[in-house]
Amino acid sequence: YVFFDAFRDSLLAAAETVPWRPSRPGLKGRRPRPGADHARPMYLRRVEVFELPGGKVRFAVKGGGGPVFSPDGKTLAALGYKTVRLLRTADGTQAGTLSNPGRILSAAFGPVTSLAFSPDGKRLACGMILGVRDGSFHIGTRAIVRLFDLDTGASRDVQVADAASAPVPAFSPDSGTLATGSPAGSILLWNMGELARQYALPVRRGGSK
Repeated sequence: YVFFDAFRDSLLAAAETVPWRPSRPGLKGRRPRPGADHARPMYLRRVEVFELPGGKVRFAVKGGGGPVFSPDGKTLAALGYKTVRLLRTADGTQAGTLSNPGRILSAAFGPVTSLAFSPDGKRLACGMILGVRDGSFHIGTRAIVRLFDLDTGASRDVQVADAASAPVPAFSPDSGTLATGSPAGSILLWNMGELARQYALPVRRGGSK
């Protein structure tokens, strides 16, 4: 099923979850977990970019999610658990706009949950949860937005809260202000020049405004 899409000019990017069943030969040499149901489907994520009109698939990327087009439409960002992939929309190859051509931006130490390009195309904001693993579960301890400079690959962090809520960043039209949500029930505005918090806008809960 499709859970996120992005549209730019004549392209549509859709992220979906698809079922996948490992074959039994693939389990050779491994001891099955007691009581495991090997017929139970597993699920993988992928991103497909479609040409419109017509619906022809231009390219597909395995393991991606939350696709976002750059303002000029030449680059597609797709998030993973600890990485952000930048792809050329012309053919799906790794983008070479960073200082290290073809590199995958590292968003280490926590899962990336959302992406946003600045309107001037100079920065990519990644909403993240930092924390530790407890077995197979990730326990979030801090919510941050990691800002990447797309020319140099350098990054800076904006701490949103000491909580496991997933921040969703957004830029102002002039790229000078970053907005993030807060679990305290407010919208935080940050000055991009100094990364200083300007002020918080209270959000009315349970109302229409």
